[in-house]
Amino acid sequence: MTNNDKNLKEKLKEILEDEVFQLILIKVAKIELILVVNIFDNIIKSEEIDNTINSHFKFLPLWSEPDSYLYFRIAALYFAKKDIDNASFYLEKFIFAYDIQESECLLEYLIFHGFKAINDIDFHEYIIKSNPNNCETCLTISAKFYIERRDFNKAYELIQRALTFEEYKSFAYYGLGLYYYNLKNYEKAIECFYKTIFIDPKDAEAYNGLAWCYYDLKDYHKAIEFFNKEKIKEEDPDYKRIYSYIFSHYGLICCYKKLDKLDELINQIEYELSEYRNKGISDETNKEYEYVLSDLASCYYELKDYNKSIEIINKVLIINPYNKMSLNLLGYCYAELKDFSRAVYYFEKSADSYPFDLHDYVCIGNCYLALKEYEKAIKHFKIILKIDKSSGYASFSLGNIYKILDDIDLSQEYFNKITDFNEAELDNYENVFKEFFKYNN
Repeated sequence: MTNNDKNLKEKLKEILEDEVFQLILIKVAKIELILVVNIFDNIIKSEEIDNTINSHFKFLPLWSEPDSYLYFRIAALYFAKKDIDNASFYLEKFIFAYDIQESECLLEYLIFHGFKAINDIDFHEYIIKSNPNNCETCLTISAKFYIERRDFNKAYELIQRALTFEEYKSFAYYGLGLYYYNLKNYEKAIECFYKTIFIDPKDAEAYNGLAWCYYDLKDYHKAIEFFNKEKIKEEDPDYKRIYSYIFSHYGLICCYKKLDKLDELINQIEYELSEYRNKGISDETNKEYEYVLSDLASCYYELKDYNKSIEIINKVLIINPYNKMSLNLLGYCYAELKDFSRAVYYFEKSADSYPFDLHDYVCIGNCYLALKEYEKAIKHFKIILKIDKSSGYASFSLGNIYKILDDIDLSQEYFNKITDFNEAELDNYENVFKEFFKYNN
C-alpha cells in the first residue's frame, strides 16, 4: 500500500465521522430503499438493505467507470447497515472513478454528490439549523434547493452565508448567479457567473449559466459560444470535456432550433462523428462519441422525426445500455408516438440508472395516466411526494386523478397541498398535465 493510499483511507475515516456527511448517507440510503424496493417506513432493516445492494451488484459490472455514481449509493447503504469497512471501500471506488482522490476539499465534494440525491425540505432545514458553521457546499446546494421552490429570500440568505467562506467561493458565486437568473436579473447573473469562472476557469456549470442568460436575452449566437466554451478547450482531459457535453447538449439544440438551423447542427454533428470514424476511434470505447451520438438523436427528436431519433438512440444503447439521457429520450419518443407502454419501460430503465431524478417518476406517472391505469399513476406520484413532499406537480396530478375517479375529498386534499405555489407555476402544471391527459379523450 502506498502512502497516498494510506492518506486517502485515513481521510475517508475522518469523513465518515463527519456529522453532516453521516446524515446525508443515511438519507440517501432511505431514498434508495423507497425507490429501489418501495420501502416506505422510516425503519431501516438490514434485510431490505441487502436486497437493494444485491440488486445493484447485478448492474455494477455493466457500468462504465465515469458513470459510477452507483458506488456512492452502495456506500450509503452499507453505512446505514453500520458496515463502515464496506462503506469506506465503495466510497474509495467512487472517488477513484471520478479521479478526485487528490482533492483538498474531498469532504465538500462528497457532500455535494450526496446532496444531489436529496429533495427533502425538512432535511435541508435540519442541516442548516443544527450546523451553523456549514461548509460553502452545503449552504449553496440548499440555496439551489430553495431557488427551485421559488423561496428566493431563503436562498439569498444561505448564499450570503456561503460567501463568508474565504477558501472556496466559486460555487457560492455560481449559486448567486442562479439566484439572479431565476429573478430574470440577467446583468447581475452574468456578473456572478464571470466571478465563478475567474476563480475556476474550468467550471462547466458557470459557462452553462452564462449561455442560458444569453439565450433568454435572445442572443443565441453568444449563447452557442458559451455552450461550446468547455468543448473547445483542447488542453482539458477527456472526462472534463465529456462532463461539459452533458451540460451543453440541450442548450445547443435549443439555440439552433430558435435560429431555425437544426439542419446545420445535424451536419456539424455528422461531420464530428465521421472524424471519429476516420481516426479509427472505437465506438464501443469512446465516451465522447456516445454523447455526440446522443446529441444527434435529440436533434431529430426536436424535428419530430421520432423514428429516426429512436434508430440513433438504439446505437447509443449498444455502446452504453445505461446512458440515462438516451433512455429518457427514448421514453419521450415513444410517448410522442403514443406507445405509452413502451415509453414506461424506458422511463423505468432511465430511473434505474439514476433513481434520484424524480422527473422520471413524473414521466412514468403521466404515461400510466394516458393508459388510464390510474392506480399505477397514483403509486408513482405518491413515490415523488414521499421523497419530495413539496412537489407541486405530483400533488396537482394526484388531485386531478382523484377528480377523475370522483373521489372529491382526496382530490381536494391534494389540491390544498399546492396553495403555496404561484399562479404561473400552476398554469405550467396544468399544461403538462393536459398534454398527457388529452390522450384519454
